[in-house]
Amino acid sequence: MCKGPEMSHESAAEETTERPAYPELPEWQVPRSMAPTNHGRTVASWALVWLCAVGAVVAAVGFIVPSMVVIAVGAGIVVLGLALGVILRAMGKGQPPQERIVPEADETAHLRS
Repeated sequence: MCKGPEMSHESAAEETTERPAYPELPEWQVPRSMAPTNHGRTVASWALVWLCAVGAVVAAVGFIVPSMVVIAVGAGIVVLGLALGVILRAMGKGQPPQERIVPEADETAHLRS
């Protein structure tokens, strides 16, 4: 059997603490606020998803049975769903807007090199 150089746990721990792992990376920053925990389960999202799904099915039926009227009705339902989702979110029935954190230029310099 071939044995490599034996190293104790203490010497291995000393070796890893002597040098920093990534000195060029910025310090870790904690997010300013926690994301909402509802995962998008809001009245606005459900209305938008269901109306768009129903509109897509109606439009698909219009393609199967060649009918421009049915396709237009399906497209209208999709547009109605999109508008209703935006209106419900503006009324406060949707996900609250998130504050966007933009890093400073010097914090991302290591990513561009």
